[in-house]
Amino acid sequence: MHKPITLLLLFVSFYISYSQVSITKEPSWIVNEEHNPYAIAPEDGLYGGAHVLLYTEQVHVDREEAYIKNVAKAVEYSGIQNISSVVADYDPSYQELRFHRIDVIRNGETINRLNQQDIQTARRETNAESYIYDGSISAFVNIPDVRIGDIVVYSYSVKGFNPIQKNKFSTSFVLNSTQPIDRISAHIFTKRALHYKMLNSDLVADVKVSNGINHYKWAQEEVPAILMEEQTPAWYIQNETVLVTEYDSWEQVIDWGKNIFTFNEPLSQELQRTISKIETNNKTEGNRIKSALSFVQNEVRYLAIASGIGGYKPNPPNKVMEQRFGDCKDKSVLFATMLNQMGIEAYPTLVNTTLKQELPKLTPSSKLFDHCIVKVVDKDGSTLWYDPTLTDQGGTYANTYTPDYRYGLVLDQSMSDLDTIADFRSNMIETFSTFTLEKGGM
Repeated sequence: MHKPITLLLLFVSFYISYSQVSITKEPSWIVNEEHNPYAIAPEDGLYGGAHVLLYTEQVHVDREEAYIKNVAKAVEYSGIQNISSVVADYDPSYQELRFHRIDVIRNGETINRLNQQDIQTARRETNAESYIYDGSISAFVNIPDVRIGDIVVYSYSVKGFNPIQKNKFSTSFVLNSTQPIDRISAHIFTKRALHYKMLNSDLVADVKVSNGINHYKWAQEEVPAILMEEQTPAWYIQNETVLVTEYDSWEQVIDWGKNIFTFNEPLSQELQRTISKIETNNKTEGNRIKSALSFVQNEVRYLAIASGIGGYKPNPPNKVMEQRFGDCKDKSVLFATMLNQMGIEAYPTLVNTTLKQELPKLTPSSKLFDHCIVKVVDKDGSTLWYDPTLTDQGGTYANTYTPDYRYGLVLDQSMSDLDTIADFRSNMIETFSTFTLEKGGM
């Protein structure tokens, strides 16, 4: 009985995503970057059998468009595999994908390989096993008849910025790779002034102004491949990277977050009953904190549906309570709301589970966070940190484990910078390891 409806929904979903993929001319605003077809690949450092002749990424902030062009040559047979497909991702809830060209250049002759019927789309939920669904779509084209010595050129653009960013722009560009690159560039066009910071590079932006538009450009030539060493810490940024932001300070990011994390609706009867029950059954503040935490951790299951604004804006606590599931933002807002209702100071806090101690070195941005926890201040003024996405945590409120996130953006109006996340537990165990290394030598 339900199969036809399911098939219809799948068809509609496919049609909507596919209709947002088109073939158009290249945007008029871009800088036309050209590759050098005679560039010689380095003798060493060639990874994957391909030589990247050109890579350029260009963003027009006011048009809300991002453009990418890539040119690569198959130098070895393994390179054919690496350059024979084009994959572009977009979020159908607010973006459109536009392919401009896919060409194969062979012996100086250009062969067009871009056809609408060859563009396939698929929803690829790479984190589904972790109950995270971001709703993004991958459009891909398999390029036929690519041979050694061929040069593949492709370009596309994505139209649309996430509206949850409230017209505050921030992004980053990587200016080197594990492959050698003959020419690489990044461009930004915007009416507004931007801040930028270089990591692992002393490159200075070339900034020009024309007709009220600021043009920021970073460009390099003959960029060698970098070696990614094994067991490199996840937080270590090895690439030459440009960080760009329109935010002047972390305080402005806090204002952004406070705005989208604030809900003024009256609490539902079910949520009020749950809070009252916790207060009645627990006479001390510490026990109430622990009881509320256990409720959110164990009776509200984790599920993240992060498409569009859902990747940033949490659901209202009443809705989370009703559906009994939510992501880290939903569970943190519910937990903080329950504590606030009991007169306990609590704030949702954005963290980055990978960058950790590197976070203060980066430019302020609302896009740097991938997780949400809660900061609690008890009646004695002690700061406590809790992760509502963990489950089955024993102990008391004063010795509950929280992962070492190092820094967090506390969505508290009195804050103006990142806060340090210190372990408040009194039951820590320190371990020391001693390594004896024999003297090395040739």
